[in-house]
Amino acid sequence: MSERDAALEAARASGVPGECVESDSCPWHGLLAAVDGYSAAESRLPWMTWRDWGWKAAVAAASDVAASGGSVGALLVSVGAPEPRVGVEVAAGVGEAAAWMGATVLGGDMNSCRCGDAWVDVTVIGRRLYWSPRWAARPGDVLVRAGPLGYGVLAAAALKDENVLDLIPGNILDYTRRPRPPLGLPLALALEGCPPRAGVDNSDGWAETLWLMAEASRVRLLIDSLDPSSDVRGILEALGLLDPLAVASSAEDYTLLLSIDSESAECALSACRKAGVECLVVGRVERGEPGVYYRGKPLPRRGWDSFASQVV
Repeated sequence: MSERDAALEAARASGVPGECVESDSCPWHGLLAAVDGYSAAESRLPWMTWRDWGWKAAVAAASDVAASGGSVGALLVSVGAPEPRVGVEVAAGVGEAAAWMGATVLGGDMNSCRCGDAWVDVTVIGRRLYWSPRWAARPGDVLVRAGPLGYGVLAAAALKDENVLDLIPGNILDYTRRPRPPLGLPLALALEGCPPRAGVDNSDGWAETLWLMAEASRVRLLIDSLDPSSDVRGILEALGLLDPLAVASSAEDYTLLLSIDSESAECALSACRKAGVECLVVGRVERGEPGVYYRGKPLPRRGWDSFASQVV
């Protein structure tokens, strides 16, 4: 069973409302809430401090809320650590991320982990500005990439060859340590009056993100662009990684994939410009067997599966 299938089965088994099973976060009394968790062995990059890792965990959960149309307000954190010092450092990273978001940490839980690893879970609660579940894309919508893409390719390359680290500029390497996705974009879209219908954040790979929306919405996504962000393009080219399929595997950019009514597309792009967010129309939605196609050819489904401990 894949990680996605296991997650869907667990959601249904635990009684998650049907409309929330395939949504990055679920609405409740004017709020949106999401939880994300990691083990250090599977998610802490070698060049990350424990504080960096706590930051990433917080931002990952916040990105789920943003993808669904929420403005982040509060966080809760639970940490398991082999020693108190590690737990404190992870929690401090969560607090630093909360300060960057303008959010409040309401409390947490500290645990002793005797498994030789550490883990962290972060719950984020946000104000619901609108709701854009991943199952709501409709034929005729345009697809917008909001936020950076390609940082994850560089991180993966550095994991395979530590010499790659010397080729990555400090500001780009810092994003892999402490991602800063466009969490304020939902407010900008709401104020402009052009909220998206559907949204997913890029945690496990851009191709996987596209497939998640296609399957949940039961539509076909036609992708015209798999271009990375301009600031990483030159580095990817120098490393021989400026390839659409390589970019499609980029994970943990926390890019937002938004499906927007075609009549609202220009309004959404204007909101992006005002918010200082890199946004690009990358494709469109049409009827058909659920799937993802890049320039007329099927795009392979590639994304991180924690149970397989690899990209599958």
